Amino acid sequence: MKKSIQTTLILSLATICLTLNSCKKGDTGPAGPQGTAGTNGVANIQTGTVTTNNSTWTLDNTDNSYNATLTYAAITQSVIDKGTVQVFISDGNGSEWAALPFSYGIVQYNYSYKLGQVIISVTLSNGNAPNNPGGQQFKVVVIPPAAKAPKPESGNVDFKQITRAQNLSN
Repeated sequence: MKKSIQTTLILSLATICLTLNSCKKGDTGPAGPQGTAGTNGVANIQTGTVTTNNSTWTLDNTDNSYNATLTYAAITQSVIDKGTVQVFISDGNGSEWAALPFSYGIVQYNYSYKLGQVIISVTLSNGNAPNNPGGQQFKVVVIPPAAKAPKPESGNVDFKQITRAQNLSN
């Protein structure tokens, strides 16, 4: 019985090896058409840094937080509706960045945004008021929605019209 299991195992391994060695990869297909530059919204990402100072921050006694309102014109209604905003805090040199929300010990940095503005809030986890954060460097990244054409309904595509539109744009 032991010999029959060994024989079956050896034959199975041999079959697998032969099968794997006989597989060949097919030919590479032709290259696809060149995409249109800038149509996915990625080219429109805006990034900038803002440095605060003591006078940038205001104390909100209702929740013991310091808040800085940063003007950022790239935050449009379109970004609010379908895009996003990300904020990062610097290590002080601009060589390392940490994404907000960020906590260090009991200090917590959060942010929100609205039309044309980013609001950065600093609180302490123990509920006390923090010290004025003073000079901090923040990176703001505004990602607008992708400029993507809607998908046409199946069977309703007029390829002649698409070709004419492409010829006009060239």
